[in-house]
Amino acid sequence: LLFLALCAGIWGAFKPLPSGINYISESYVTNDVRFIYDLTYEKDGKRVKKQDIFNNIYDIIDKAEKYIVVDMFLFNDMYNKTDTFQFEELSKTLTDKLIDRKIKNYDVDIYFITDPINTTYKAHENENLKRLKENGINVTMVNLDKLRNSNPIYSSFYDPYLRFAFTIMFPPYMKNPFSETAPDVRAENYLALLNFKANHRKLIVSEKETLISSANAHDPSANHSNVAIRIGGDFVNQVLAAEKAVAAFSGGEITEEVLDQDVFAKGDFKVQLLTEKGIKKTIIQQINILQPGEHLDIAMFYLSDRSVISAIKNAHKRGVTVRVILDANKDAFGSEKDGTPNRQVAGELASSGIEIRWYKTDGEQFHTKMVVTRTENTIKVVTGSANLTRRNLDNYNLELDVFVEGDINSKFAKEVMNYYDMIFKNVDGIYTLEKEAYLEQDKWRWFTYWIQELTGLCTF
Repeated sequence: LLFLALCAGIWGAFKPLPSGINYISESYVTNDVRFIYDLTYEKDGKRVKKQDIFNNIYDIIDKAEKYIVVDMFLFNDMYNKTDTFQFEELSKTLTDKLIDRKIKNYDVDIYFITDPINTTYKAHENENLKRLKENGINVTMVNLDKLRNSNPIYSSFYDPYLRFAFTIMFPPYMKNPFSETAPDVRAENYLALLNFKANHRKLIVSEKETLISSANAHDPSANHSNVAIRIGGDFVNQVLAAEKAVAAFSGGEITEEVLDQDVFAKGDFKVQLLTEKGIKKTIIQQINILQPGEHLDIAMFYLSDRSVISAIKNAHKRGVTVRVILDANKDAFGSEKDGTPNRQVAGELASSGIEIRWYKTDGEQFHTKMVVTRTENTIKVVTGSANLTRRNLDNYNLELDVFVEGDINSKFAKEVMNYYDMIFKNVDGIYTLEKEAYLEQDKWRWFTYWIQELTGLCTF
């Protein structure tokens, strides 16, 4: 029995990836690149919300004439609602917008790709997904079994044994892990959850443009701080190709044609699509080429990958100016977290002399995932769905980011730099706190984080 589990574990950790995964595209050129952000912050003693990402998503839906593809990790309204704890209905609003577009122009093909977490791993129906299907929208639930196992110690036993737990003959008998008011579940749904696999992408693409984001259409995430980049031009075809690959290995189909790149196109920005480990390769490459006096700015929900941390520390040693803004990992949809992994990693980086600040959250999360490198003439930005963790960067989760390179004096560059300076320096509001607010130097806690990162026995 143990030998079979060992064989299953080795296969699950190293099995071939589906076609179209782990990808870095060609460089595309365009003049149509826009930086967008959501922020929740404090001003004059009050919490202020600035939310623009989903307004841009709705605008892309309204302007589409041929097709729309949405890929969204979290797409539900499951949380413990109370009179004082309720959020904007993001999942329902996105559903309504897509259905309305389909009704107004039935010739627009609409595809929706999402993760089984939104049905608590097939425990119950998701009302919004049901409505999409009923209105002629193609819904694909990603087949997570095709992905490698990021939690191999557990998955080694799940794959040959636990996956065959079958209690559907009984009524659901366990509380839903995401909400007391959500439908009850069975043991097999919990067992599937513990693999910690995910289609973690967050994007929309039409025939005209694409938006790649860190934001989920998830009601409890409505107040989170996030970033996105909206891009026009031929780049949409790379995103379409990446999503066709996901649909194909999940038993779905996107029938839209991927068009060739216009080799004569001109533009001030270079853009590349990055997925899975291609994100890690690009980020480390961009950090490693920075020279003394150049700049590295990181804004991140989770930072734990050892290779990325090493690259950051080495850049600082070379004389690169490094600034890091992190979420304190204390808030999770009404529950409190223990600060792992960011507090342990921040302690390590601070010991090396790197500037650290914590985003000041109040129940919501600083959910941004962005790495910015700057030279005298150029700005380069990597952003999208991926946190800087082993699970997000080593070909386990499905992830999708965009790499943008442009002139340091461009409007886009100034908007990115102004955004980072604003929250790092608390310009016209209170966004971030000094490193001492959550800094942790406990060696045992650092060792615990390191074991979790190494083995995958964690949710980050």
